[in-house]
Amino acid sequence: MSQSTTKPPYYVELLTRDKSLKTRHRFASLPIRVGRSYDNELIIDDPYIAANHAVIEMTVEGSLQIRDLSSENGIIADGKKQENFLLEDHIVRLGHTNLRVRHAGFEVEKTLLDKAAHQWEGWPPALVGLVLITLTALGETWLSSFESFSTITAISAVSLLLFLVLLWCGGWAFATRMINGASSRFGRHVFIAGCAIVLLDLLHLLSVTFAYAFSLPFLTRYSSVTVSIVFAGMIFFHLATIYRHQSKRILYSSLVIGVLGISLTFMTNYQRSGTLADSLYMTYILPSSFHLSGDMPADDFIAEAETLKPALEEARKQPANNKRGLLGN
Repeated sequence: MSQSTTKPPYYVELLTRDKSLKTRHRFASLPIRVGRSYDNELIIDDPYIAANHAVIEMTVEGSLQIRDLSSENGIIADGKKQENFLLEDHIVRLGHTNLRVRHAGFEVEKTLLDKAAHQWEGWPPALVGLVLITLTALGETWLSSFESFSTITAISAVSLLLFLVLLWCGGWAFATRMINGASSRFGRHVFIAGCAIVLLDLLHLLSVTFAYAFSLPFLTRYSSVTVSIVFAGMIFFHLATIYRHQSKRILYSSLVIGVLGISLTFMTNYQRSGTLADSLYMTYILPSSFHLSGDMPADDFIAEAETLKPALEEARKQPANNKRGLLGN
């Protein structure tokens, strides 16, 4: 950083743990003394910073550097303690505080093209999300008990789902307000949750319908994997609503959440039944007209049942705690 490009005023920026900007302090000249004591130009309330911790100054070559003033915890840069360090837009850590220094000649990045849907804030997305959640709950209740549909049951299902979603989105809205210090974006969080619930219900309905129509039971045996994937996607959009410019880091975090969810599901299924798949279960009793594949002939059914005899005989000879695993396989 040459003398010609380094010019006052100077800006010391305090950063969060994830290197996002927290506060910016303007100084007309150097040096800038940093510490907890009130005789410093920059006072940082961090118990791990010394009373007179460091000084930001210009070197004889015209570069900005930070120099340690014999503090106990020192200056941490590039992962190790430094006595002095050329800043050049690098981030250094004093105690538990990250900071960087920029000058008036610092070249900022190009302006980003604004593609945000600013009109899609507040009540519109919240109302759409609530409508989606309500319709999904009503449809789920009707499909699971359409022969004995009860208005009270439907109202209870809708109320419970809305309560849980509003509680969930309220937590995300609170986190958004605390981190960004601006709008809570509650409406967007409700819309995200509503879309996730609708997607999950549609995928479940399609898997059950196709499994029944074409005798493909495996379509319903990994529905918990679908839940983990949709949940990870929902987490991605919630986090992207809070951290608007960290999509790559958020994507990796969401992928990790999805993989962990799938792994835990497989472990639980294997401990319970000895197989990775979910138990065969249909939440909807569909009309017989939906069944499009041909019925299995009686002789084929008896022949397939005969193949189960060895496993049943083996299970009968095993202790009770091992029978579940043998039968699940």
